[in-house]
Amino acid sequence: MPQYDTCGASGLNPEHLRFACRYNNKFIDFLVKGLNQLHVAKTIMPQHNLFKGRLMTIEQKKVNAAGQMKYRQIVVSEILLNMYHKILKMKLCNDFTLHPNQLAMKPCGLLLGKHNVAEAIRCGLVATTFDVQAAFPSVGHNEIVNTMNLNGISNVEQRYVMNQLRGSWANEFKSTQIGTKIGDSLSIILFCTRIGMQGHK
Repeated sequence: MPQYDTCGASGLNPEHLRFACRYNNKFIDFLVKGLNQLHVAKTIMPQHNLFKGRLMTIEQKKVNAAGQMKYRQIVVSEILLNMYHKILKMKLCNDFTLHPNQLAMKPCGLLLGKHNVAEAIRCGLVATTFDVQAAFPSVGHNEIVNTMNLNGISNVEQRYVMNQLRGSWANEFKSTQIGTKIGDSLSIILFCTRIGMQGHK
């Protein structure tokens, strides 16, 4: 695809994604399987270098028994999230015969679900929450910004993270989504959903 030679943090920009979704169903299957593997393989997550450009880590104050600094993930590339939600929505519509009008994406692009999405989860899909405030109770906003700068995180992703930390989308978090109660405006829903469970049996 020489006409689309600019890649984002995930290695794919929106033009790549549109091309792949339109002309290559095998790519979608490959991406689904890859995301599934990243979410379930316990041996992959500690290798932060595999996520360079996709995953930003920030040091915690604690050191483990081996004398190594412990890390936590704080943000996944916005491009990957957008790709993930497009595929998840497509899979839900196809695998559970849902009409697109039965699915809802919040303006922040991270919340999916109402109406029959709960039924999809009962059929085997899994969702988890990631709470920025709970994950970093002792880390100040300035320290997070400095770490993002040191890791070369783009301005778009920095705004995304800081908006969450500041609760800029507070009005979008006043309901229950896919059976998960949102306790405060700082909770981010990341769908670590095994979306290949139904489609790849």
